[in-house]
Amino acid sequence: MAADDNTKSFKQREEAIAEVIRVQSERAALETKIAKEQFDIAKLAIKNDFIRRGQLEKFQALEEAGAIRSLKFLEDKKNADIIGIENLNKLTEASLGLTEAQAREQLQAEESNKIIAELKQDRLERDLDILIDGFDNQKTINERLIADERSTFDERQKLLDETTKLADESFRAHKDVLAELSAAGIDVNELLGLAPIELNKRIRELEQSEIIEGRTLEVVRERRTVLQDLVDVQKDLNEAKLASSQAIAEAEQSAEQDTSDLRTELLEKEAEQDETTLKRKKEIVKEIYENERDAIEDQADFDAEIARQTITDKEELAARLIEIETIKNNDIKRLEEDTQKEITDIQAAAQDERLEKGIETANTLIDLTSEAIDKAADEQEQALEESIARREEAVSRQQKRAEEGLENQLAFEKQKLAQQERERAELAEKRAKAEEAQALAQAFLNAFQARVKDDPNSAAAKALTDVVIAKALSETIAGAFAEGVEDFQGEGTGTSDSNLIRFSHGESVVTAKGTKENKGLVTAMNNGDVGSWFASNMMLTPLSKDNNYDSFGVLAQKIDSIEKAIKNRPTSQTNLDNMGNVIQSTYRNGIKNTVKYVNKPGII
Repeated sequence: MAADDNTKSFKQREEAIAEVIRVQSERAALETKIAKEQFDIAKLAIKNDFIRRGQLEKFQALEEAGAIRSLKFLEDKKNADIIGIENLNKLTEASLGLTEAQAREQLQAEESNKIIAELKQDRLERDLDILIDGFDNQKTINERLIADERSTFDERQKLLDETTKLADESFRAHKDVLAELSAAGIDVNELLGLAPIELNKRIRELEQSEIIEGRTLEVVRERRTVLQDLVDVQKDLNEAKLASSQAIAEAEQSAEQDTSDLRTELLEKEAEQDETTLKRKKEIVKEIYENERDAIEDQADFDAEIARQTITDKEELAARLIEIETIKNNDIKRLEEDTQKEITDIQAAAQDERLEKGIETANTLIDLTSEAIDKAADEQEQALEESIARREEAVSRQQKRAEEGLENQLAFEKQKLAQQERERAELAEKRAKAEEAQALAQAFLNAFQARVKDDPNSAAAKALTDVVIAKALSETIAGAFAEGVEDFQGEGTGTSDSNLIRFSHGESVVTAKGTKENKGLVTAMNNGDVGSWFASNMMLTPLSKDNNYDSFGVLAQKIDSIEKAIKNRPTSQTNLDNMGNVIQSTYRNGIKNTVKYVNKPGII
């Protein structure tokens, strides 16, 4: 039969089974109808028996009570006596036939209902399988397309949204099939939220067939799996989006950083050019500062955005954002310090360059001036020497004439020769002064160049002070020390040798200890008053036998010779006041002569 032929389609089998059920049902109904008719014939014969006995009303009452159909009226012997044996047998047989026919029809109906229910269940299960398998297949295809990196993220997200919508529609269809299968009002949404043990317990409580219980579990598990798969796919897509966004952002950030670095490099090269002005160099430093500050802030914004995208824990995110802000602020502070230092260095380099150029110009000027002065002096000396040589020849000739008793101009020529020799001495003195002036100028430049490294603002004043003090010390050493000084107040201790002093041939040095123990003696020697000092000091006590003097007269003679050598020698003292001015004081014959060299800052 087609109903049992698995080669036929489900629909064909379903139609064949429906046809078999219809035929069997109709046959059972017809058999019941024939049995009913046979029972009605036998019942009519019984009725006639009751009528003949005048018992119609009793028959009607028994029939109405169902006693005729159930044969319970035979329990009353009187009723059985009314009916003939033949009619009674026929009624009994007809009643049993009707009961059997009705039983067969009922059995057929139940069998048909069972077949119909099974057929319906098979159809619903088939529909459920088709729904599940169909969706699973489509979901698998969509997941592959969603994972395809050749598609845009918008396209992949759109397909995922469509898959989610398809999953919801498929789940609703699953629920409809289960509802039709069970007819028990199963709430699958409620079952989705239950733990495995609680889920099994709840399904058992529904009192469904084993097949429906299994299909219900299948639908719940399928839904859970689909939901988790969709979550995983969305997560993967989000991570891919994030990775792509980060890659793009990193590329953009790297490009911006490269651009920033290139701009900084170009600005630095411009700043290194010789023709770049100081003003422009400062502008370049500020532009570099703004450029690098923007880069620092952009990097901080980028790091903060990445943190917001990747860190889900609020406390961890807050800590990371604080860390990023701290790093940014520290970098900006360090950048500001470096920028300020660079500006200071540029200004210092520019000032050094100006000073070097100024010093170079001054040195060149000094050299040119020296050359010009030396050249002029050489020419004058040469001319004067030639003139003196001629004048000496003239004197020699006049001297010869005078010796010969001839008329001569010897006195005139000697006078002229003496005049020219004085001119030569004056020229030598002028040249010495010029050379001294040049040396002082060169000394000032050297002192200024050394001082300017420590304090540019006061370098000129200090350099001038150095030169003036050096000149004063030179004059003091050449003059005052040459004429003697006692208890010199210089730097250091009595034996540190901290003061630079020039000595003349034949001069002596008295130690600090000797000066202290013989206070006033050196001064008396320098003033030519040793005899009075000796008379006032040394003669108060007897001379030691170890002395090399035989008598006071010998000692006095020695002292007088010393006194003559140092008599009327001037003394000089040089000091520096609190304004940086050099004060030079000279004492000669009790008269003090003071010269002040005023310090004027800003000279150069």
